Amino acid sequence: MKKILFSFFLVWACLNTHSGFAAEFVRCIGTADCAVGIQCPIINLVGCGSFTTQYYNNMGVSSCTTCPSGFNRVSKSITVPGCSNAITYYDCEQPCIECPDCESEDWKTYVTPSGVIRIAYQRKVTATCNYATCVCSKKYQYRCNDGYYGRSINGLTGCSRCPANGSNGLLTWGSSVAGNNLSIAGCFVASGGDESGDYMYSQDCYYKR
Repeated sequence: MKKILFSFFLVWACLNTHSGFAAEFVRCIGTADCAVGIQCPIINLVGCGSFTTQYYNNMGVSSCTTCPSGFNRVSKSITVPGCSNAITYYDCEQPCIECPDCESEDWKTYVTPSGVIRIAYQRKVTATCNYATCVCSKKYQYRCNDGYYGRSINGLTGCSRCPANGSNGLLTWGSSVAGNNLSIAGCFVASGGDESGDYMYSQDCYYKR
């Protein structure tokens, strides 16, 4: 008899535990009023012209019905303890006027995020603000700086210094114009005399293979 009673107790305990577990997460349906005799906390903050409050598991969720002038009414969701479903509510948000840290930059010598000056490279930043989400997206372009030639996609590799010209140990480094120096053919010695004094150029002298 004791064994039968003990077995019955285990079965009942297991069923009771299972029922308790199932009751922890149920689909919640909001009510307009808090249960009588219970202090129901409001678990979200909203900035509204006017709002209503619905109660889920004795916890209040406020939702905007109207917004102040210049604000938009937007849908959001929140998780209520004990509810298996996310609870949707409305809040008021001011439209995005300007994305933070969203400025374009024209071509200039590239300085890495850690502060290293990459003298051989230039970078251009094209910034675009998504006013619906207030998120800025940036496009980065790289090229070789004046006096260098080649192509670069990252501002770290791809550019080489233009060849030097001269004699007697006095060299004049070749020049180039950023944006017109994808190959060594874009390198030149500028018109005029070089530092060695041995050469005089009547016009820019471009490199030839």
